[in-house]
Amino acid sequence: MGFGLLRRKWLSLSPHEKQNESLRSFQKGIDYIENQTDKRYGLQLTHKGASRFDLYTPNTLPLTRFNSLLALDILEGQVSQETKESWYSSIRPLPTLSQTTVNYFLDNRFYDVPADADTSSLMHLVTLPSLTQPTVEEYSRVLISNTATNGIIQCYFPPRGIHSERIDSCVSANVMRFLYTFNLEEGAKATEDYLLFKLSSKEYLQGTR
Repeated sequence: MGFGLLRRKWLSLSPHEKQNESLRSFQKGIDYIENQTDKRYGLQLTHKGASRFDLYTPNTLPLTRFNSLLALDILEGQVSQETKESWYSSIRPLPTLSQTTVNYFLDNRFYDVPADADTSSLMHLVTLPSLTQPTVEEYSRVLISNTATNGIIQCYFPPRGIHSERIDSCVSANVMRFLYTFNLEEGAKATEDYLLFKLSSKEYLQGTR
């Protein structure tokens, strides 16, 4: 069925029918996740097709920890304990004083990609029960000191290489969510102002790339 027909079908539904259809679609997604036989690497994008990573492995996507982090953040209460444990296992290491930042990838071909504030902040939020206060304070210190010349928290941690001075509103949103959770936002005023401007000006509608 083409997109046009699907859209017309959706628009023809009553609010109650739309709600039921949304719930059925959500459950289909949960069933798909639960029926995956190989859960060693958490939730991964394994579909075939063109991607920006085809340069490294044709028709496949590299293993990442970010997908499992998103899944844990959004679906933690909707999936089985076995699935949750596989996701937690795939995002190792858990945050400690000596390992407060991580990068996006699990794939060892991408170990040279710098750790980023987006993945690291989400990891800390997802693993809240295991966090200690010293770990939270250490990560917030690293985070708030990692600013660009305009005072906004950068996407990547040192050594950044070619990624220096890069900022992004989506990354900033996850960063501020972590800081708000622990009432530590006072040290990130420039990043907060940047996000508020993006929202009030509707500049976010232009994308982040």
